[in-house]
Amino acid sequence: MAISLLPRSQRWKWGGWVLVPIAIGVVGLLVLVARLSIEWQWFGEFGAQGMVLRRWLIQLVAFLVVMGLGVPLQLQQLQRCWRLRLEATRKQLPPSPLLGCSSWTLVGLLGLLLLLLVAALIYLMVQARDLIAAPFSGHVTTGIPVFADLQPLLLVGLALGLLFPLLRWPLTTLRIALAAALAGSATALARGWSLWLPALLAVPFGQSDPLTGLDLSFTVLQLPALRLLISVVLAQAIVGFAGCLWLTFTEGSTLSDLAFGGLSRIQQKVLQPQLAVIALAAAFETALSPFALMVQGSGVASGAGFVDLHVRLPLRILLALLLVASCVGLLVPLPKDWLRRGILLPLASAAALLPVSEWLVAPLIQRLVVQPRELQMEAPYIKRSIAATRQAFGLDAMESKVLEPRQKITAADLQQSRGTIANIRLWDSQPLLATNRQLQQLRLYYSFASAAVDRYPLLANNKLHGSQQVLISARELDASALPKPARTWLNRHLVFTHGYGFTVSAVNAAGADGLPVYFVKDLGRGGQVQGIPQLGISNEQARNILPVGRPRLYFSSSKAPYAIAPSQVREFDYPDGDLNVYSRYDGEAGVPINSPLQRLLAATYLF
Repeated sequence: MAISLLPRSQRWKWGGWVLVPIAIGVVGLLVLVARLSIEWQWFGEFGAQGMVLRRWLIQLVAFLVVMGLGVPLQLQQLQRCWRLRLEATRKQLPPSPLLGCSSWTLVGLLGLLLLLLVAALIYLMVQARDLIAAPFSGHVTTGIPVFADLQPLLLVGLALGLLFPLLRWPLTTLRIALAAALAGSATALARGWSLWLPALLAVPFGQSDPLTGLDLSFTVLQLPALRLLISVVLAQAIVGFAGCLWLTFTEGSTLSDLAFGGLSRIQQKVLQPQLAVIALAAAFETALSPFALMVQGSGVASGAGFVDLHVRLPLRILLALLLVASCVGLLVPLPKDWLRRGILLPLASAAALLPVSEWLVAPLIQRLVVQPRELQMEAPYIKRSIAATRQAFGLDAMESKVLEPRQKITAADLQQSRGTIANIRLWDSQPLLATNRQLQQLRLYYSFASAAVDRYPLLANNKLHGSQQVLISARELDASALPKPARTWLNRHLVFTHGYGFTVSAVNAAGADGLPVYFVKDLGRGGQVQGIPQLGISNEQARNILPVGRPRLYFSSSKAPYAIAPSQVREFDYPDGDLNVYSRYDGEAGVPINSPLQRLLAATYLF
């Protein structure tokens, strides 16, 4: 028999803290298993399981590397600050202690630390979520603007919700927060394989950036991965630094007395490496400004303008140098305390004021200096933008020639090129789609999203005349166009599961009214497969070459919600007059959800 030496209240306390991470781990494991199993089955539909397996291995290695490096560094640093907190009653302050504060200054400082901790933690979580949802999204090249859609009241509410646990159980709460931040960082970098894998495999483009002189492959392929890495490191460092400062500023009787005596020399030595990492990450982020200005400049043309290159760029380079100097000053031991303060404080003050000066100086110079003679001052940068645009689209390789056409086509040429002449296109995809939406869409919840060009051997003598060129457009289902009362979960996922039918029209013929001439048109029982007499194609030829079969379209080229089929609910097929025709899916493609376990995994994946 085992005897517990802890009182019941203590056993409940430790048991509760153990159950929380266990529950979080179980939920996370369920989500991970669901995602992996569903993706494995989905890629198996296309015979691409080997590709997804390699991608998983790459992501797993990245995740383990981040966790393997981050957990010891962050948690050991937190433990060091906790040990110094326990020795608060015996700490010795220098003659002029650093960051001594009291009363409302202390309250404001703690509030700022809490907001920094919550903001950086939310940033990492949302960044990981966005990269899971859209790993190829262009937003990740700038670190994903997470806070654009985050309400300030929500941020303050989350901070207030975290306040009591931080005051009651500071070490445990900060350990959980750091573990969550590390998991978010590892997930973001693992899912960012679409950025850093091309960066590692990049080859030179053979063209230099006009501002930095580096090969353009750095700007296109390596810069997004570098910015993602820096954003993750910076946010993770802020979480750790804010957590350690929270432990430091709430030590001993600080909260009850509303007074913090200041940092001891040992506390300064423990906190300096974290602050140095933040300064170095911010310096790297600022040092990438030349590339950001070349892409997102504020000149009259795309790219950097006069103010960007002569005001913003020097200020940002100066800021990067000041941050690097601050990092070195924090890491390199200086002989005297006054020398450290004499160097670091001006550097930190200048680094804090430079962004403010940029916001003030750049608009003033733009308004007072550039705008009065904008064409003259911006001309070199406009010329550079035009040249880069021409090169990007390959226009610089085009040759301009003056042609003097001479009619040398003979009847023999026309006789030998019947296939080419017969397939001269009269129809483009855009006017055809517009016509289809008027004549063939039939209901608002159908759509013709795109049209593809194809060729079929419809002509009597294909060797002589060639294949007939056609435009094919699928009649897809658009569940978002259903009437608002009908947009229920049942209708969107069980009833309206598929589109129906398609159109096939000749590219080189038009009716007497100027409308397309169709080989395949309409839908349902009224669907028609017919020839085109003016092209010499009979109905029998068209039906032999264009078998319609069962034209139910469960896979769409446009974005569509998931469909669960077959089920006990009948699926809408097509309208037939005032009635509707229903059917049930009898194919074999898709992810099966036959067993309760498969349904649980699918529900977790789609949650």
